[in-house]
Amino acid sequence: MPYEKANQNVEEFSFQVSVIDSVIKQYPNCHVIVGGDFNTDFSRQSFQSSVLKDFCVLSNLHPVCDHSNSLIDYTYNFNMTSFSTIYHFLLSGQLLNTCVHNVSILHECDNTSYHDPACLKLDISVAMLKCEKRVFTVRPSWDKADALHIEQYKKLLQNNLSNIAIPSGIILIP
Repeated sequence: MPYEKANQNVEEFSFQVSVIDSVIKQYPNCHVIVGGDFNTDFSRQSFQSSVLKDFCVLSNLHPVCDHSNSLIDYTYNFNMTSFSTIYHFLLSGQLLNTCVHNVSILHECDNTSYHDPACLKLDISVAMLKCEKRVFTVRPSWDKADALHIEQYKKLLQNNLSNIAIPSGIILIP
């Protein structure tokens, strides 16, 4: 997401949220996990944080940073003097209430970035679905065909076309 800076990037932030919203609306009966660098902290009084909060309410999504199993202190630091939580996982209600094992941030000393990776661990029981065996339809692979293959295909096509019975009424012009 675009970074917060006064009123700059407001349209881009709103557009990106609307893209996420349209994907969610395509699958109304699915559980949802949205995660990433939103470049806004829920504790800030900014346009982006307000848009993100409103989006969560309207989409029935919940920030995992508010969960009791959240161990998030910060996700971004600037020279170890300024800290914020700009990476977020947003979950649909049932996932938040029944599946969150923990949420944490990896503060690794060898990470030279100001950004620390966020980790979400869910306890989800997944039932095995029966999958139908895939049926393959044989088709010509024209990029692999040589002159003999093309000639055989022409003969087969001519033979099949000659076997089509065309009613005489269609051919005769009045």
